Amino acid sequence: MAKIKSLPFEQLCKEYAYWRNSSEYNEEYKWEFQKEYGQVFASVSNSQRFKKRYFELLSYPDNLMPWIFRRGGRQMMKDLFDKYPEIHIKLFQELFDENLPLADRINHFAQKLDTLREKEGYAYTLRIVHFIPEFFLFVYDYTKYPLASVNKFIKDYFAYMNVEEAKKLRGLDLYLFYRNYILETLLPRLQNHLHRNCSTIDAQDFFWFVAKWICDGYRAGKSPRKSDFSPRAIGVEKEDLILETEYSEDVDSTTLTKTDRKKLNEILNKPPTREQVSQTKFQRNPKMAKLALEDAGFKCETGCENKTFISAASGKPYMEAHHLIPMPCSDVYFERFHVSLDRPENIVSLCPTCHRAIHLGTENLKLRLLKRLFEKKKSQLSKIGIKITLQELIRHYEK
Repeated sequence: MAKIKSLPFEQLCKEYAYWRNSSEYNEEYKWEFQKEYGQVFASVSNSQRFKKRYFELLSYPDNLMPWIFRRGGRQMMKDLFDKYPEIHIKLFQELFDENLPLADRINHFAQKLDTLREKEGYAYTLRIVHFIPEFFLFVYDYTKYPLASVNKFIKDYFAYMNVEEAKKLRGLDLYLFYRNYILETLLPRLQNHLHRNCSTIDAQDFFWFVAKWICDGYRAGKSPRKSDFSPRAIGVEKEDLILETEYSEDVDSTTLTKTDRKKLNEILNKPPTREQVSQTKFQRNPKMAKLALEDAGFKCETGCENKTFISAASGKPYMEAHHLIPMPCSDVYFERFHVSLDRPENIVSLCPTCHRAIHLGTENLKLRLLKRLFEKKKSQLSKIGIKITLQELIRHYEK
């Protein structure tokens, strides 16, 4: 790639955010793919159940697949599993064994399966190399094992960003460097310059965006477009608390009729659009929150013993609705899971004291409350497709 002058990282973040919020964004297949197959390897020890999901994965017509799957490799992988199921099960278990060095796991998996390929007489063009186990690792846990889909993109990105250490790397060594760069360098920078809720898959998205921008020739011989788009900062500010107070009053005074419940169910049963959950203009439905308060029996879901009062508007113990995964994260979670955060599964009932403690309390107090609320809500969130860890939730509340 010809040497070109790089944009400052801050400007790249703006361009990336502009692209993600534009009609040009067409990378949603990555999110759909992870949503559909993120749990394929959860039952690896159950050969029959694993086989069914594994074969579905191999049949998925997506361009994230290693290229040999699209050139006859799909059927070969299925045939090899049918003939050597025990070997496959063991190899996958070893591949996901965090106690073993990553390079050894990848090499061992590729070499053993390639030996079976040779034994069964499949063509050399279908040989199994490091990018096959790397792909399976990505499906297994994208937060730890980002996907390196095209080596040329990787090298072009590092060249564009002037990362000298990557210049002479090839193959597995390049992947290992790429993985560490994503986790240790790029992700923290994106969280600092873009928004703190960026995930590893956001970092991959940014990586591919910059690399593809270069490879497609957008940088060749012409000045890049500059955008003044500034992504909305995600955090709890004083203005947010004022809005929270107004919102709580709206929730307390609203009522739910049978017609309201029917309309809410219609909303909950339809996937949201990007416009509905946009972080630049997110909306909260007081009736949706009232439904969550009723489901909680107008009790504080932290299990506290704080005293509240009877509301004059509702005649019920006064409680406030709080979105456990904050609403400013709506865009991020829409991209990952295609759901809205404004629904009962993500809304908790809190007494006024616990609600303020979540926003303004000490870090230790916040942590205790968030742990309790996460335990109550994690199964409900999982049912609507939101896979989140306690650590990820806590990061949304860090100053």
